[in-house]
Amino acid sequence: MAILSNADQQRAINAFFKAQVKNLETATAIGIKTTATKLKNETKKQLRQQFNVRNSSFAKSVKVYNLSARGALGPASYVRLGIPWIGIFEEGGEVTGKSNLLILLPEGAKLGFKRIKPGQWGAFWERNRANLFTKKVSDGTIVYFKKEEKVYPIYKFQKSVNLRKRLSFYETAEALSDEMADLISNLMG
Repeated sequence: MAILSNADQQRAINAFFKAQVKNLETATAIGIKTTATKLKNETKKQLRQQFNVRNSSFAKSVKVYNLSARGALGPASYVRLGIPWIGIFEEGGEVTGKSNLLILLPEGAKLGFKRIKPGQWGAFWERNRANLFTKKVSDGTIVYFKKEEKVYPIYKFQKSVNLRKRLSFYETAEALSDEMADLISNLMG
């Protein structure tokens, strides 16, 4: 029976720990990628539930970026919401326009009117001037559309609007990250 020398024993121990570290790194990378993908899917689900985003780039703006381990840095992933102003829907708050905000009212949306981008109001007014009129109200101005003897409120100009919280991106991320340690442990066996 051959007895291993101290050097051979040390090499065997080093190889064992190196394999265990590699297994941990692999399990961690898989756990992080899986959790990031789940966060992306949960966020897209929230966007679909809270906004009319069926076929828009809005829903496609949620992206996952996976980073490989480098040097002393372990693997990482981050989920990006590619909409710069999405934070207002995560916290709620007041939105103020440079002059006035133009808000598409539900009645206008039902009639097929679309949101108007800044700078396009003049052209819209010129095209539809015969059927439009405005009326001042306490907090702004309402634009009405006349159609077959009926009058419909379609847009509203106002200085600011309060938006409620509609997304819980950070809360979802924290809940999923709490589960990540168990996922990695299960992957390790």
